[in-house]
Amino acid sequence: MKRRLLVVIMAIAISAEVLAVAKDGNNQKKSETINSSIDTAIVDASTSILKFSPLGDDSAKVTGYKKEENPTSIDIPSKVKIYGKVYKVTSIGDWAFKGCSSLTSITIPESVTSIKNGAFEGCSSLKSIKIPESVTSIKNGAFEGCSSLKSIKIPESVTSIGDWAFGFCSSLKNINIPEGVTSIGGCAFYKCSSLKSIKIPKSVTSIGDNAFIDCRSLTSITIPEGVTSIGDWAFDGCSSLKSITIPESVTSIGDWAFEDCRSLTSIKIPEGVTSIGNQAFGDCRSLKSIKIPVGVTSIGYMAFVGCSSLKNITIPEGVTSIGNQAFGDCRSLKNINIPVGVTKIGDLAFYGCGSLTNITIPEGVTSIEQEAFAGCKNLDVVIDNKKQNVIIGYGAFNDYKSVKFLK
Repeated sequence: MKRRLLVVIMAIAISAEVLAVAKDGNNQKKSETINSSIDTAIVDASTSILKFSPLGDDSAKVTGYKKEENPTSIDIPSKVKIYGKVYKVTSIGDWAFKGCSSLTSITIPESVTSIKNGAFEGCSSLKSIKIPESVTSIKNGAFEGCSSLKSIKIPESVTSIGDWAFGFCSSLKNINIPEGVTSIGGCAFYKCSSLKSIKIPKSVTSIGDNAFIDCRSLTSITIPEGVTSIGDWAFDGCSSLKSITIPESVTSIGDWAFEDCRSLTSIKIPEGVTSIGNQAFGDCRSLKSIKIPVGVTSIGYMAFVGCSSLKNITIPEGVTSIGNQAFGDCRSLKNINIPVGVTKIGDLAFYGCGSLTNITIPEGVTSIEQEAFAGCKNLDVVIDNKKQNVIIGYGAFNDYKSVKFLK
């Protein structure tokens, strides 16, 4: 009797255990089902250190962060819940992380297509960043002042780099601009003093004003065939730049475009160029020779001033005016031919050219302005003044060797 009772008790216990296991299994399956329905990429805006704003089309942008959190690392979510509604994060808004000096790293999701103006401006501790392939534009000042940023990869999807996009990124050593980019904005790499090399793709058609100003470590650069204009101050202060190729497509060289490129020894200006801007090659102290193409009609103010190693230069027939101080202080210049088409030689145009020994000023010149050849101590000048119409400014030949007038 006792034995039969024990068997019954054991049977009841086993049945209870089986039921418990079955119940736990059902609970586990139910729990798994619940968990699998939760999208871990969704962040609730109310609990996030980031600030968001809906864009009105089921998408949202990051607008800022809670400054009291003082974040060092941030992961931007691909989706955010704002007041119960889920939005796709597609944009990092204007100045969203401006001045976040504690930020060292950030992850941007594939959902983001645009990095807006000044988005990371002044993030001085940010060392590296990966821009996802979904991004198509990097706006003005997006990474300006990220002084610790050493490298960055711009994805193939990007088509434009805005003004000041990487300005003052003084630790940035190299960068590859992808083929899709068509324009490099003004001051895009302003004072990137550690930048040693950069590849500009064939798709680029314009290089903006100040684009590479004071990139003092840049030693060489190739400008692709698609570029038609080089902006003012584009390479001003690139003191280590030794060589540069300007393509045939370029028609204008802006003011101060290569000023103070002290290491530049030679440059070929293509035939398509029609104007050389003011001080375009000023203080290029290592420049020894240059050929100005036939298409050029004017040589700007101080275009070659201070090119102290320049020994010879050819001015083509199409030039009609030589600007003020155009060749001032070109102390190694030994000879120069002024073509028939020139009508005016500007103030101080050849002042201080102490190596210049002889020059013939053709009949077409009607104005030789103030101190045009002042300080040319070894100069013998022949002026064709058969028409008696040449106006000579004050001190035009001050401290010269001889002047002869053809009458």
